[in-house]
Amino acid sequence: SLGSFIIFTEMMKALDLREETLAFFDRLQMANLLSRDAEDKLLLSICRWPRRTRRGDFVDISAFLLEILTILQRGSSSDKKPGIHLWTKLIEEMYTSAKADSSLWSHIGAAMRTILESYTGRPLNRKLVSIGLDASSFSNDPEL
Repeated sequence: SLGSFIIFTEMMKALDLREETLAFFDRLQMANLLSRDAEDKLLLSICRWPRRTRRGDFVDISAFLLEILTILQRGSSSDKKPGIHLWTKLIEEMYTSAKADSSLWSHIGAAMRTILESYTGRPLNRKLVSIGLDASSFSNDPEL
């Protein structure tokens, strides 16, 4: 059930097993064990990856977030699109990481484009609009 999968991913977080967590998600997705809503909830849990170790040291999760972005972009071209709330959470996490890794701004811009193209007619919340404007500014993309 979804609850046990989320508990399992929480254990993976405690051990900082990022790649293994994404491989686990891929296997669940290939086996078609979860509904779209359940996939969204599991990915939402995965997006909330800790940024600090137990000792308080900073952990760079930029590459991990880009892998999640790839999963969402792949899903956006299918009939079962990821929920907008999942995109919002990922973009918020990427925004936090972009403060230390400016290379993420172009990826945030790409994620915003995907949202605008895939979810036409859906209103965006204030935070998402603000992040989109920042991404446009930092990546010098006036069309965003």
